[in-house]
Amino acid sequence: MKPQESINNYNQELRDMQSELETLTLQDVHAG
Repeated sequence: MKPQESINNYNQELRDMQSELETLTLQDVHAG
């Protein structure tokens, strides 16, 4: 895999994790 592809893949994973975190945070706010 080329370094650039590796970076893009990493960035995509970070975005996915960020979305999951935001979703969890929103759920916590509503639950509280």
